[in-house]
Amino acid sequence: NAEYMGSSHGALTKVVFVRPVSSLSVSHKVKSHKQQQRFFTLTRPNIGLLSKMETIESIQQTLRKVTLEEAKPLWHNIHNASESTCSHQVYYGICKRKMTGMDGEIIECDIGMRTRRMYVLSGSVLSVWNKVEKVLTHGNAASSKMQVIRLKTTDNQKIVGLLIPSNAVAKLKQALL
Repeated sequence: NAEYMGSSHGALTKVVFVRPVSSLSVSHKVKSHKQQQRFFTLTRPNIGLLSKMETIESIQQTLRKVTLEEAKPLWHNIHNASESTCSHQVYYGICKRKMTGMDGEIIECDIGMRTRRMYVLSGSVLSVWNKVEKVLTHGNAASSKMQVIRLKTTDNQKIVGLLIPSNAVAKLKQALL
């Protein structure tokens, strides 16, 4: 039985779609007090299916059951807004997480957006590794980490590269020219 759940306190501001996980597809049911717990998947209008499964008890701590009529307009509003707006702005009307880049430019928050822009440096990077490391760690390699990622693009191209934080892109371009 799939259903919509919304905010448990005050006005309806958040909504998720809750669906029980089929016992055939879950091999890690847990035993608690000699009872098996059922798990549920949550789907949010802005980011889709969540990978973490929840028990009904944990869901009911923060959400309440709502009708399709209550959920539908909010679902569509959040889904449409999340194309170009972070979840902080959608849910709270303000975002305090906007960042200032290394060269002073304002970088918009992308948390909870349906699509995110990621910058990846790939190809033959060993020859410029020292320059890249200096920019990404601000000259202090012990205080920062560099992350190697593997991704698949929408046109099925596979890329392995170094994830570049959006606030370092301009500074890195300058260092590599």
